Amino acid sequence: MVETRREAIISNFEGNHEHYESFTEIVYDLVVQLLHENGFKYHTIERRTKSVESLGTKLKKSPEKYHELSDITDLCGVRIITYFADDVDPIAAAIESEFAIDRARSEDKRKLVDPERFGYVSLHYVAKLSRQRSKLTEYKKFANNIVEIQLRSILQHAWAEIEHDLGYKGPQAIPAEVRHQFSRLAGLLELGDDEFMRIRQGLATYQKDVSAQIKASPSEVLIDALSLLSFIRSSDLVNRLDERIIKEFKLEGEDNEPDSNWVISLLRAGGLRTIDELERNLKDNSRTLLKFGRGFIERDVPTPKGISILLLGYYLAAKNQPLEEINQLFPDKYLQNWVREAKTVIQKMGDLG
Repeated sequence: MVETRREAIISNFEGNHEHYESFTEIVYDLVVQLLHENGFKYHTIERRTKSVESLGTKLKKSPEKYHELSDITDLCGVRIITYFADDVDPIAAAIESEFAIDRARSEDKRKLVDPERFGYVSLHYVAKLSRQRSKLTEYKKFANNIVEIQLRSILQHAWAEIEHDLGYKGPQAIPAEVRHQFSRLAGLLELGDDEFMRIRQGLATYQKDVSAQIKASPSEVLIDALSLLSFIRSSDLVNRLDERIIKEFKLEGEDNEPDSNWVISLLRAGGLRTIDELERNLKDNSRTLLKFGRGFIERDVPTPKGISILLLGYYLAAKNQPLEEINQLFPDKYLQNWVREAKTVIQKMGDLG
């Protein structure tokens, strides 16, 4: 009886496998659209439709559990992997608003309280298309299909993938010492998730406060990506110099901001470390930058915000660094060539007096 039922379930699934694959793609597309429309950042979205072979293995392991195909909730699956653990709940709320969630068969493994727990913690929804969507012509044939939607952070995902690769099946199946190692690793990954969230919050706070810090004490603000962009956006000096350079060399001004890593590497090679040093050098070299630009800037090219700072970076890096140090300072060959060109221009400026 059990064998006959298993064969019937497999035959049903095999005969409709293309339908299930189509449903998986439908759900995947809806989830991608939902996350994009709501502005959610995420690492990846995965999808898969269970193979006939995998279903057969599942039914053999639990022959009494499944009586018909609709009892199996993971024939179609979509997995959302977030960068941070606290991104899961906002995305989950969006999923709940667009899908009909089967609460009885869904599971939030993050709520496990057993300190000896093993395995990854993630949120598993068993869901259908919403009633409203199921009425639409293109979705009617999928109205009764079930999908498993998983949400977890990238560290939780790493845990799941590694333990799957190790063939781990539960605490009773492995030696005590290995169980101890699993427990320690689980704690480290949980701590890692917490620390990444704190780092993100710290960066958000710094980004919010750095503009005021620049105004109050620019000599204490180091040049980094956030402080540099804040200075570019708020500095009247940068704005005036940019406008002069764009007008003088007939450039195409853009709203795009410069590659911070590129600019910072030039400024540091030029000996600048703080926003105060950057501002003073812009003032002191404003005329020199125009002269330098005449031999250096290519005409009719798009120009990012902060072009004056970028030009200053090239000028100071080329002026202060010996030719033989350029390759070591700037791994990017394109940047190496530009710095060499800047050095040539500076030499010509010296020849012209």
